[in-house]
Amino acid sequence: MHFQTSRPGYANLPSAIVHAIANGGRGVQLFFAISGLILGLPFANHYLNGAPVVSLKKYFVRRLTRLEPPYVLSMLIMFALPVMRGYQTLSLGIWVKHLVASLFYQHNLIYGQGSLLNGVAWSLEVEVQFYCLVPLLTLIFRVKRAVVRRTALLAVILLLSIYRIPFFEISILGNLQFFMVGFLLSDLYCTEWSRPGAKRSWLYDLLGLAAWPFLFLGNGRWFSVLFPLAIFLAACAVIRGVLLRWILTRSPVTIAGGMCYTIYLYHFRVLVKVLDLTNKYAHPANQQLFYFIQLTAVIVVVGVVSILFFVLVERPCMRRDWPERLWLTFQNLGLRSGGPVSPPESLR
Repeated sequence: MHFQTSRPGYANLPSAIVHAIANGGRGVQLFFAISGLILGLPFANHYLNGAPVVSLKKYFVRRLTRLEPPYVLSMLIMFALPVMRGYQTLSLGIWVKHLVASLFYQHNLIYGQGSLLNGVAWSLEVEVQFYCLVPLLTLIFRVKRAVVRRTALLAVILLLSIYRIPFFEISILGNLQFFMVGFLLSDLYCTEWSRPGAKRSWLYDLLGLAAWPFLFLGNGRWFSVLFPLAIFLAACAVIRGVLLRWILTRSPVTIAGGMCYTIYLYHFRVLVKVLDLTNKYAHPANQQLFYFIQLTAVIVVVGVVSILFFVLVERPCMRRDWPERLWLTFQNLGLRSGGPVSPPESLR
């Protein structure tokens, strides 16, 4: 995601803030690493600590039931918007093609760019590719020698960071190094950081003070190589630090984090609309005041929209048994209208 930071309101801001705003899209790679950590943990725990084996059926069903309904609904809404406005510059047939490609996570591959309906969905297509490969990729945790296992992960991270091919920028091949950062964190967490007696240290907070700003302010020739390593160090600071861990475990942060999927699905479209409206109707003489008005409006509107869709759509899908509950609802309706219907085999 790129913002126009050349307008006068931004010109009056400190250059570091302008640079951070322009690089806000780097948060996507940060979330790739978080995905690698979260999805890698149960597999690493099984291979390294002898925890119960991960059921691949439950793994894939959970991905499907947890993530698909919010995604499909968001795409249908994004499809309805241009249709209601008279298709804009494209025909209905073209919009339908883009919708189908987006629903099946093939838009990046077919069109070579993020979804025309919702551009941020490019990363979700990469996520789905990663989800499918996780059972295979996590076989790295079967390597018993920690030094060999971690060296292999670091080698993959560095090689993919050095040799970047533009054609693969919006595919798993262009982003695998960030997911592998998550795997490396999973390895360390399962084998060392979660052990009894493992203590947090203020030294990690100091490390975080350098790593976190670098994620959004860093630049230069070697940035693509250092970026995954900076994500690794920033995550270490949160997991092992004292202050950073305390800050990021406060209720406002964890609540926003719990809604991050919904926020991500809708934030960009809402943000663009809010900026358009404020540019059209708000014209204070003070440019920094104008920027503050825009920022406040974006936060409020994105927050309200996200809370609405999270409560109505995503949160119900977070319940593991929501398909069974939905089926029972239909079954009760069937009883009232003439008799019960047997549930499908997958829900028995």
